[in-house]
Amino acid sequence: MPVAIAGGEKMETDEDILIMVKGSLDAGGAGVSIGRNAFQHNAPERIVKAISLLVHDNYAVKEAIKVLKEKR
Repeated sequence: MPVAIAGGEKMETDEDILIMVKGSLDAGGAGVSIGRNAFQHNAPERIVKAISLLVHDNYAVKEAIKVLKEKR
């Protein structure tokens, strides 16, 4: 049975968000449901892209952070 985690409380840093997501995936989670940490982010489209890369493309946290910091 697939398991997805919910984002929980507001995280302090982008790295904290991505570490939480990666940890859940490494523990066998099938996905995540992130709310405030995406909607209240200063660049929501970039944090969602970084999370997506973790979930769908098995990126490492450091790789996802690089993508997050890219200006497009």
